[in-house]
Amino acid sequence: MPAYIDRINPWLTLRHQAETRLRMGTAPKTRIESTSLEALNVLHNMVFDPAQASAAHKLLHELQVHQVEFDLQQEQLEQNRNDLSFALELYLERFNFAPFGYCALARDGKILEANLAAGDVFGVEPMALNGRRISSLVSAASRLTLALMLKRLAISGARENCEVEINSGSIIRRFQIVATAPPTSDNSLMMVFHEISH
Repeated sequence: MPAYIDRINPWLTLRHQAETRLRMGTAPKTRIESTSLEALNVLHNMVFDPAQASAAHKLLHELQVHQVEFDLQQEQLEQNRNDLSFALELYLERFNFAPFGYCALARDGKILEANLAAGDVFGVEPMALNGRRISSLVSAASRLTLALMLKRLAISGARENCEVEINSGSIIRRFQIVATAPPTSDNSLMMVFHEISH
């Protein structure tokens, strides 16, 4: 079957795969335990009626093809679920173990997610950052700088940065914040913290 059919109508491709597997005897084992007794009786009666035998064979073939199509769809759904699960695990691993403090923020400045390094930046568990405003975590002297950067980001939607001070216990540390507003459906901001060496 030409490859372009796959793009035009995926159902034709599925049917083609089902018919090929039936012909070659490689159809997956059916997931339906048993066919309805009533349906089998109807087919049985049609097969032994010469006027309907041909139609019965065609109907049986259609039922087999549809069953194989269904099983192939189930296989694909399971594969998609496994792929998504793996992709999510990979994303979470990369997010949590990134070498820089990383936060996802709502447009109002509330932290939605923070990774392990962000927890180290602020001296708390990452989960304790969720729901807090980023402005409450920087020094009072840095709040205006941060607010202006977020305002520029809201207008431009492009990458913005600024330097802020963060109190870690009795130590004041300086960080460069790089933030961006990716074109995502959830309208969140991404922010990375990089410590500035003295």
